[in-house]
Amino acid sequence: REQTKQACRQDALAGDADKLRNFTRSLAFKDEAWRYLLFPVYLATYVYDEETYQIVINGQTGSIGGERPVAWIKIALVAAAAFIPAFGLGILGLIFPPLFFLVALVLAAGIGGVVVLITSARRIIDPELTKEGRP
Repeated sequence: REQTKQACRQDALAGDADKLRNFTRSLAFKDEAWRYLLFPVYLATYVYDEETYQIVINGQTGSIGGERPVAWIKIALVAAAAFIPAFGLGILGLIFPPLFFLVALVLAAGIGGVVVLITSARRIIDPELTKEGRP
């Protein structure tokens, strides 16, 4: 407020006037809003396989952004691990159709049994799940 008063006086005396009479000022601070934002951000840079990667972590939400290295060999191995058994079961199904049907039936029954077991175990552990309106 004092700085504003001095600035107003200097502006008024900047012209040809030597003195001021009945000098008034009116300061109105209305609808001011201040919002302090604490926003910690963590930055990291690392070198992997002679390439530089950067990571940004939002300290408030915990979300992570940035680039990361991709191991294409591991991705190929996982794809092969999923494809080879499926291919083998397909070949078995072509060679031995009745046997394949029985194997598929046993696998489906086993998967269904595991799902029922997990569901009933959840209901035993948490009795609130059996009330109406909850799954």
